[in-house]
Amino acid sequence: MKRVLAVLLPVLLLTGCAAPSVDDAYVAAAREVPALADAGAADLTKLGRQVCDILEDRGFEAGLTEFIRIAKETGMTAAEAGRVAGAASVAYCDEYADEF
Repeated sequence: MKRVLAVLLPVLLLTGCAAPSVDDAYVAAAREVPALADAGAADLTKLGRQVCDILEDRGFEAGLTEFIRIAKETGMTAAEAGRVAGAASVAYCDEYADEF
């Protein structure tokens, strides 16, 4: 959770008084992962929502393991997949945010 906040906080600070939308904050955090740096915002928000669907369907531990497996196929490391999943949980399924 602390790592996710560390990624999202600079986004909030850089935007000044106007807080970014949840999608904007998540997209900025996801783009910190080299494999996702050039991905479109719509694709990234879809990915974030898929993370939450997987966590909901399989439970936290099994869902995170499944997402890491899928993410590794796209060139992410397990740590990067965890950061993406953590950011997604803060943005889209905060009931899992404390697990990160």
